[in-house]
Amino acid sequence: MEETGEGTDSGAARLNIGWLAEGHELPRGDVPGGFVEALLELAEDTVNAYRGTHLCDFCPTFQEARKNVRFRDVFIGSGEVHVRGGEGRVYAAPASVVHHVADHGYRPPQEFVDAVLATGVRQ
Repeated sequence: MEETGEGTDSGAARLNIGWLAEGHELPRGDVPGGFVEALLELAEDTVNAYRGTHLCDFCPTFQEARKNVRFRDVFIGSGEVHVRGGEGRVYAAPASVVHHVADHGYRPPQEFVDAVLATGVRQ
């Protein structure tokens, strides 16, 4: 996790989660039931969208990576998911974190998982 001085709200610390790349360790493990659904709902309303599309480094082919910029009809190839956690923190993750969790077994840090589940969406 990388902590930065600015977050969604002024004065909030922002922790970056899930910025993943081939060649770096990918923590893997199970996530609680409802986590992917809650994360996907957050990904329906991304922030900091950028031009172009980021493709998954972990998909075995270019064609598969291109296909995976959508997850259950939600575009996850651009932008960030922000979620407020404890202690005034705001967690930021690329929207593609949904795909990494669901399809590659990525296990985000527990505090991020707890913050997403605490949003109360789709549970």
